[in-house]
Amino acid sequence: MSLSLGDDFQVELLRSPEWCRTLGVQVGSTIPLDLPELGAVGDALVVSVRAAPPIESGDGHVVTGRFIHTSDTPLINILIDGEDEPTGVTANHPYWSADREAFIPAGELRVGEHVDTLLGQRTIASITPRGPPEPVYNLEVHNHHVYRVGQTGVLVHNACGKDFSDELSKSGSVARRRLRSNLGLKSGNTDEAHHIIPFELRNHDLVKKASKAGFNINGKANGVPLSFARHRGINIFHHNRYNKAIRRRLDFEFTQRTDISNEEAAKFLDSYVAQIKKAFERTRSQLQ
Repeated sequence: MSLSLGDDFQVELLRSPEWCRTLGVQVGSTIPLDLPELGAVGDALVVSVRAAPPIESGDGHVVTGRFIHTSDTPLINILIDGEDEPTGVTANHPYWSADREAFIPAGELRVGEHVDTLLGQRTIASITPRGPPEPVYNLEVHNHHVYRVGQTGVLVHNACGKDFSDELSKSGSVARRRLRSNLGLKSGNTDEAHHIIPFELRNHDLVKKASKAGFNINGKANGVPLSFARHRGINIFHHNRYNKAIRRRLDFEFTQRTDISNEEAAKFLDSYVAQIKKAFERTRSQLQ
């Protein structure tokens, strides 16, 4: 269906028949939208309703929404090493910075900074102004708040709006502070608090189910201090590789047990965390 939130904001959504019936969707009606990440908040006019297009089978995730508006913030071109053409984005669109381990608004990125791509980490080759305002597009991807753009598939977040981007970039630091507190790491202690189930996976379907049954991603049970590795200069806990390995394990478990209950998910994560902690302890004893 196509919706209008005003002359400068158009929305295209893919929704189930049940969702449409519940909201009484028909041409000329209005429906409430509450998608602050995408800048779509308020009553939207239904402009058209049509059958959903065929969805191809195979790898990937379904795009369930497209949001088109004329940007009121500067546009910039970001060229990644190895690409022939830059990607035009708004200055507030969050990119994953591998160097800072956080989503950073595009306008705050630096030439030479590392980003995450389908080909591994690549550096930003150039950042240049794009020109006058023009229509920009944002996507809603089923069960995901992130997607990839450009020729190399750079990881970005679907957040829209400076305030949300600011909160997003700070969220990892806030989580680490909470974990430090729960681990009892006091001020002056140089140990680094490490999430066993990464904070970046907090929106994974399995983690969300487990959280409803009491699993706390910032809880003491999900944390370990890493001074023993960091102080010896050993890179065995490289965040990107570690996070990808954990994600693959959670993905496998969820695809095998799509009907897993909240309690079962929490039990699985508790057991998995305990296994990883034992591995950390074995490594600690080998390094000492």
